[in-house]
Amino acid sequence: MSNNQQPDSILNRLLNDMDEMQTSRHPLQPHGIVSLQEDEKRLYATFLATLLIDQPISTSQSRLLMMLLDSMKLSIQLPDLYVSVAEVDKTKLQAFLKLADEKALSPVFLMDALVLCRLDKSLTENQAKSLAEFVNLMSVDDAMLADVVHLSNKVLRYQENNENAVADAINDKASLTIDFDYELLKHWYEFSYQVLTVEDLKIGIGGKSWLVLDTIDINYNCEIKNANFIFVGNGLIIANSQNFSLKNCVFHKAKLDLGQLNISFYETCFFDSTLNISGKHSVSFEKCMFDNQNENENKDFVSFISRCDSIKICECSFTTKNRTALNFKEEIPSLEVVNCYFENCGNDKTNFIKSAVIINKYSAFVFQNTVFKDNVSKNGKDIYVMSGASQGKKIFNSCQFVQSNKKDISWEEFSKNESSLCLTKIYQGSDIKFNDSIFINSATHMVLENNGYESIFSNCIFKYSPVYFPNYYREDNFVNCSYENSGNSNVIRG
Repeated sequence: MSNNQQPDSILNRLLNDMDEMQTSRHPLQPHGIVSLQEDEKRLYATFLATLLIDQPISTSQSRLLMMLLDSMKLSIQLPDLYVSVAEVDKTKLQAFLKLADEKALSPVFLMDALVLCRLDKSLTENQAKSLAEFVNLMSVDDAMLADVVHLSNKVLRYQENNENAVADAINDKASLTIDFDYELLKHWYEFSYQVLTVEDLKIGIGGKSWLVLDTIDINYNCEIKNANFIFVGNGLIIANSQNFSLKNCVFHKAKLDLGQLNISFYETCFFDSTLNISGKHSVSFEKCMFDNQNENENKDFVSFISRCDSIKICECSFTTKNRTALNFKEEIPSLEVVNCYFENCGNDKTNFIKSAVIINKYSAFVFQNTVFKDNVSKNGKDIYVMSGASQGKKIFNSCQFVQSNKKDISWEEFSKNESSLCLTKIYQGSDIKFNDSIFINSATHMVLENNGYESIFSNCIFKYSPVYFPNYYREDNFVNCSYENSGNSNVIRG
């Protein structure tokens, strides 16, 4: 080591060298404008760089700008690019706007600009005004602007191997429309959303975020872990195979048609989604979340459209506003719902049955330690059991049926037309039982087809909650129950 080379100066030089090598060793994917003519790419890059010069350009910004130029395959050095910036005038602006209109470049230009200008600092007032002017000059609509801002924010907060990826995705209530050519943003895919393909699923997609833009048809056993999906437009996943499983995933506006023999969801969240399930052997949901905030959507959130041997739903929460949470349309010989929570599910703005849970055909079920709160429907707010589901055991253990507010109607009308539970045509042999359950401001509509029942309600508490029997009723239908019905009849007869 020579006398004039100090260890710290050598290390600084090494750090600078390594910093410069980042652009070559970790390049961006080919830019969306890579196929343009050289002069067109230079014009694009010039206006991109123009937005940077209102404040000192950081090392990180310079490096990212070089990476963008490389991804465009544009042969120009930064000093030469800054010379071009100094030559910007009205004529060049008109040429750039014409190019942006002809090639539909407004989303990619805004995306690049928002990431580059905000990489490690806030926008200056002039940068913000300039971007706003570009938005107006390029006739960018609100939906596109919202998409680009969302996508640029995702790039800026990207962290490789982020342990909180799923938690971030849950909090990220994305509402993307993508009514532009998303291929233009392909150089940002790695840091935002990649477009899902069948080949990606076969390779493995864990730990990434994906856009589903078209129909994805899966005909092989599929296991997906630690992934975030946003469905846009006609995006749809159709799966028909032996097994389909999800673990630690997040789905936004998903449309899933699942026809597997065995389906398993674990710690997976669904926002504003629609699931049609025809699993033949077994379906399992554990520690999952189902949430709907889209008031324009009223389809059932989860529909079981064919017979399934066994369904178990454990420790799941449902807040499917305006929509039925679970609709069992065909025979379910074994249904267990354990430690679940249903709140603000259902729809009372229609004459159709839109309860939180609907059971249509012959089914045997157990609801255990499950809470129903403030669900809505014309009748059967929490659960509606259709006449076709009359046979088989129907057990409710330690459940709660709660409405926060009392109905301002007569006691009889409340019991007949505003029930929280409606069980129609229950035949002897159904083994209908409510054990250790609590009813608060919640009426029950119970249609027994014979007089052979006893001990239907055991150790239950009824607070302003009548039970309506339009057909058969026996006093020993109730055992060790308590009532706080404000002096009203505990039972209403038909």
